Amino acid sequence: PSTAANHKRFAKIESSASIHTVTMLGNTTFTSAAYPEDFIMSLRLISPNGSASAATTLILKSGLRCRDSTDAYNIDLDADVNGIITASGAGGLDTGTEASSKWYPAHVLADSSGANTPKLILSLSSSAPTMPSGYDIWRRVGWVRNNSGGHFVRIQQLMDFVSREGITAAEALSAGSAAAFTDIDLSTFIPSTSYLAHIQVRHPNGDMNFAFRRNGGQYGSASATSWFLEFKDGTGTQSHTGHLTIPTDTAQIIEYKKASGSGGGAMV
Repeated sequence: PSTAANHKRFAKIESSASIHTVTMLGNTTFTSAAYPEDFIMSLRLISPNGSASAATTLILKSGLRCRDSTDAYNIDLDADVNGIITASGAGGLDTGTEASSKWYPAHVLADSSGANTPKLILSLSSSAPTMPSGYDIWRRVGWVRNNSGGHFVRIQQLMDFVSREGITAAEALSAGSAAAFTDIDLSTFIPSTSYLAHIQVRHPNGDMNFAFRRNGGQYGSASATSWFLEFKDGTGTQSHTGHLTIPTDTAQIIEYKKASGSGGGAMV
């Protein structure tokens, strides 16, 4: 670009997904191939759309670019990789055997020497997966729930947003009508590192006002502000659906109560 009168260009900055270059006045160039600190982009995780009995595989889609857990290396994923709960090592479970009704963190593995291509590994540890031979760097990229039948819950993850498929399978409350604030435990629906939930609330009929809040109040006080969903039904026969994004406590618990109105209870 042109330089305005009485101005001089001090530096020119060029960037791409893999290299960052600064050219200083006098054509002195400094180049860094390292991604910025804690960098991550193009993260997509999916569990298969097949039958429940086949849901043992998590897929990390190609295109991921990130720094490793120590912020010392870049990790670039140029092909899809699978994490199979019934397999062992890179591409499977890091150690031990499959356990049902558990959350499994998913980690992308890489080799700092470049000799081995990146892989996906599943672990019960979110901070220290057991590293297989040939791999020395990693980063946690997501979580997957292994249900009571030993099958993965079907999810779609884009960066840090995760959509869980199947309303009935994801029901945390049925016909809720408590008059005082009552816990809803979301720990089987969101993992231990998540403190924000997007919930869908269904109400079968009638005028009803439901209140939701973080466990113990918004900031730990029983009198703290709540989030409300109000359902209005002039005929008394229509069902309603509302959506709410709400913080949880560190145990992934929120509270609800029927604040006012009459009719059927809430499904969350």
